[in-house]
Amino acid sequence: MLKNQSFNDLFFIASVYTFVVTLPISLLANNIATIALVLSHIIYRVKTKTHLNKFDILFFIPIAGYVLEIVGLLYTKNLSDGYFELEKKLVLLLFPLIALYDNRFKSKLNMSTVMDVFSLTILFVCIYCQSVAIIDILQKDLPAKEFLDYEYSGHELFKPLSLHATYVGIYLLLVLHHLYKRLLSGSKFYVKLLFAFTLLYTIFCIFHTSSRVAFIGLLVLMGIVFYQNLKQFSLMVRIVIPILLLSVFTALAYYYLPYLAYKFLWIKELIVLPKADDVNKLEYLRNERVYLWPTAMELIAQKPILGYGPGDVFDDLVNIYKAKGYTVWAEGRYNVHSQYLHTWLSTGILGLGLLLAMIVTGIVRGIQKSSYLFVLSILTALVCVTEVFFGLHQGIAFFGFFYVLFVKNATI
Repeated sequence: MLKNQSFNDLFFIASVYTFVVTLPISLLANNIATIALVLSHIIYRVKTKTHLNKFDILFFIPIAGYVLEIVGLLYTKNLSDGYFELEKKLVLLLFPLIALYDNRFKSKLNMSTVMDVFSLTILFVCIYCQSVAIIDILQKDLPAKEFLDYEYSGHELFKPLSLHATYVGIYLLLVLHHLYKRLLSGSKFYVKLLFAFTLLYTIFCIFHTSSRVAFIGLLVLMGIVFYQNLKQFSLMVRIVIPILLLSVFTALAYYYLPYLAYKFLWIKELIVLPKADDVNKLEYLRNERVYLWPTAMELIAQKPILGYGPGDVFDDLVNIYKAKGYTVWAEGRYNVHSQYLHTWLSTGILGLGLLLAMIVTGIVRGIQKSSYLFVLSILTALVCVTEVFFGLHQGIAFFGFFYVLFVKNATI
């Protein structure tokens, strides 16, 4: 196959594989791979003089969202932060724009192979980080059960690569879906056994991130699989059986996995904690969303239509944090821990509408044509509730690339 490819096509393919390998490992290397992808497309456009492919609304929506952020600079006071935000999110413009003109995301790539490479990379990251944790436990002569404790999971686990545990959890959920598809398609017994073992290990890794969103995402995906595999039963049975199975699964996970239970425990304890005079105490800092979300809504109520512009969001948040006495969050320039609220703050109700439209159209197209796009859109919808998913390169590059790949390779 490769013998029939031009040099630029090989360059494009190599850039794609480099992108998915470097995404969870190195920001610098991933940015270089992104530049290589863009350069490959420029060469492709110059040589082939290709024209706009069939218009696709799914590519138009993220482009429109980025253009809206550019417009937001017109009423942004802190232009340096505004330019930084636009630079950081550039792939959300470039990848959909490239895909409108470049068919090689479909004609020159095997999507399953790309997902295989990405899956191997993420699992390697987990094995490496878990190995570092085990070595640390052995060196400190700690009991083996410490591996399942809070100090060796979550953000602590991925410190060697400076990875956000929740984002790794989302990566693993997409990998889990891919492994499940491979398990169903595998013909030989030993191949099925290999994928089944890898799938179980991936589930354990999802738990080990101690990410509440990742765990909820796992329950959602499992519920969808149960529902789809009970087609011969009535609607009531298709709903009740998954609920019962997932309830047992959740109870076992809560009982046997202390690091996961610890994260959910803070939600319960926050309900019974008395309102504190000093919200900067540890027990309140661990449940920051209960305080940050109402604060964000106060700001949104003042400018619900246009928002504050991409460069002024953090400045205005810091000011209101200080006014409320949220010292730690003010000094750390905390975001609001919700992409929906952050987008509303940044670009107003129209920006929020475009974000919701991108997710909803992805889910609808996914139901119709692509399980991968469906899962990506569902996962994005979930993580955007509790994280500013497009606030870090790990979320921006992940969504921007796989969104384009799955839309281009949807079954028609």
